Amino acid sequence: MKKSVTLIELIIAVSLLAVIILAVTAFSVASHRFYQSSKRKMKVLNELTYLLEHINKNVSLAIGDINNPGVVVTSTTLQIRQDIHSGTRQPNNTPEDYNDDTWVEYRVNTNDLDFCPIYLYATSTCSGAYETLSLKKIVRDAAPNDFEFTQTSPGGVSISNLKLRYDATKSKEGKTNPQAEISIISFVSMSHSTN
Repeated sequence: MKKSVTLIELIIAVSLLAVIILAVTAFSVASHRFYQSSKRKMKVLNELTYLLEHINKNVSLAIGDINNPGVVVTSTTLQIRQDIHSGTRQPNNTPEDYNDDTWVEYRVNTNDLDFCPIYLYATSTCSGAYETLSLKKIVRDAAPNDFEFTQTSPGGVSISNLKLRYDATKSKEGKTNPQAEISIISFVSMSHSTN
């Protein structure tokens, strides 16, 4: 007796193979989408972390006292006085030595956070160009949930409602427009004097 494959057996085998191929393809597509979504979210979170570390570094270098503040804040700007000369922090800063200190500034410019490494405090201008610190955009909601800087002490500042997205004009969406946010965080200069 000759054994052969019947048409029914062949259809069943092809159907099973097609189901296996479709299942593997669906799993691969879902894994790729999850990976891309996670990657986008991680990029936003990394940029938020970078912004906070950048601000913390400069606030920690603030120098001043009650009469000569080292941190000057408005809701959308942050100016920081530093006793840095040729890239080196100078010890024992005194009020008599404040006139040669350098200033840096952060400013909110629509949905960007800009940084001026050489801010001329006396004339309220940036020597050179502002640099945008993040490719992701700051979400600017209607008050009271708007991003802002707040003075907490002569050498301290807090940031509230900082939210970053790929596109701040579009609503938060986990896969294509993820958001990283922090409701409030404070920074303070370790060298700030209250004398």
